[in-house]
Amino acid sequence: MYQDSTRRTMKRAVPVITAMAVMLMVVFVGACSKGDQSSKKSLTPTETLKAYIEAAKNKDAAGLKSYLSKGTIEMMEKEAKGKGMSLDDAMKASMAAMPTVESPELGKEEINGDNATVEVKARGNTVKMPLVKEDGAWKVAIDKLMMTMGAGG
Repeated sequence: MYQDSTRRTMKRAVPVITAMAVMLMVVFVGACSKGDQSSKKSLTPTETLKAYIEAAKNKDAAGLKSYLSKGTIEMMEKEAKGKGMSLDDAMKASMAAMPTVESPELGKEEINGDNATVEVKARGNTVKMPLVKEDGAWKVAIDKLMMTMGAGG
């Protein structure tokens, strides 16, 4: 019964991930680890995610990059390399193809040491977006989201 419930939850979460794919995962195919970290050290996980979403809306590649976890960047580098592209080229291609980004509703924030989640609601579904604290700043951990999705299905 628990597995059936988990599968139903994952099936409901898929549209959210799809809706957020362009916004939150546009950088899945490319980003680099460089970015101005100093101005982001005092942001909460929710504020970090809001800033990330705003950067996506503005198609600000440098802004997007600066909010990503090291693990996410490593994952994206592998993806870009697998497509025969540099990270920056993959990022530019994704940004050019990205339609207008809708703002999801951000909900409950939970912090547990250097890990956090923020509820992201879009199109009637909710996903807990993981964030990690690196060098004193919260970072969006798309790699952890992908692992969670893979483990849940």
